[in-house]
Amino acid sequence: MKQLLPAACAALQAAPTGFQAPAAELLQQAKASFTSSSLALAPQLSSILAKEIKHEKTVSEKSEVVSAGPPAPFVLHSKLGDTAVSLTRDFNGEKVSVDCSVNMQDSLGSLSFGGDEDEDESEMDEAADVQFNVTVTKADKALVFECISDGTYLDIRHVSLEPAEGIDSDTVFTGPVFSELDSELQDAFREYVTERGINEDLGEYLRHLMFDKEQEEYLHWLEGVKGFVGSS
Repeated sequence: MKQLLPAACAALQAAPTGFQAPAAELLQQAKASFTSSSLALAPQLSSILAKEIKHEKTVSEKSEVVSAGPPAPFVLHSKLGDTAVSLTRDFNGEKVSVDCSVNMQDSLGSLSFGGDEDEDESEMDEAADVQFNVTVTKADKALVFECISDGTYLDIRHVSLEPAEGIDSDTVFTGPVFSELDSELQDAFREYVTERGINEDLGEYLRHLMFDKEQEEYLHWLEGVKGFVGSS
């Protein structure tokens, strides 16, 4: 209908004067029909959104792991509307930051929005690894560790030495492939992050946190869309 209206207007302008009055009336009727159809769809969408919101509030429950808070002494920083979270702590004059985002994850246990609660919890138990970065900052330098964990193990994928303010070039050498390092050196790096509280327990917390965060952001999105549709 949207595409037909511009064509109808053009045809009306080109029509002989004697035909313009009846044509204008027909065009007005077409516009009224299109508008009424659009308005009829809005309450239907709003109603379905309200139903989904009610369902999510009914089945969504923050996991006990997340409710207990992050492993001490980390402090959680999270903002509604932002998929990224960070955990911070001090360690012997160093600033340690753990950064994780829903968008970084390959999978969150095949999360199915609007699905069965028991199925979601079961899938969470079998969820894939959680990926996150650990930044240890001292003076004007930082060691950045790309890590992965499923709550039962912790692995390091890459280690880079960077300026504290970050790297501003794609050509800077940030470090070798971690798996190609000497095994003794790999173990030493693992011990280094473990001393700073980066371990399997933290990985398990982040795994649950990412699952809950995605649920939280989905509900927030639903409510935002419903508010937008309802105000039209």
